[in-house]
Amino acid sequence: MTDAIRSGLPPHIAAKICGHAALDTTMGYAAIYPEDVISHHRAFIARRRTERPSEEYRELTATEWDEFLSHFELRKVALGTCGRDYATPCQHENACVRCPLLLVDPAQMPRL
Repeated sequence: MTDAIRSGLPPHIAAKICGHAALDTTMGYAAIYPEDVISHHRAFIARRRTERPSEEYRELTATEWDEFLSHFELRKVALGTCGRDYATPCQHENACVRCPLLLVDPAQMPRL
């Protein structure tokens, strides 16, 4: 079972072949360890980098890095943290209570 899954057989197909009703049963037999997950992820990243243009993997300039870090400083608000994605505009103009992306700090709940 473990060898079949490590060789690329999808776990849900292995479950059907073995007659397992639940995928968790199959995964319990499969013995997939964190090291395996890490090595598979690194192999995936290596394959992805060979398929993508190399200019996407250039080093950031100091200005670009500072801009990226300042975005996260701006996301800190009095009631918690703004969940907006990097480089997206805010339509609420500091009226964060109206924004569905406000991640309220539990300690600030009495203020609401």
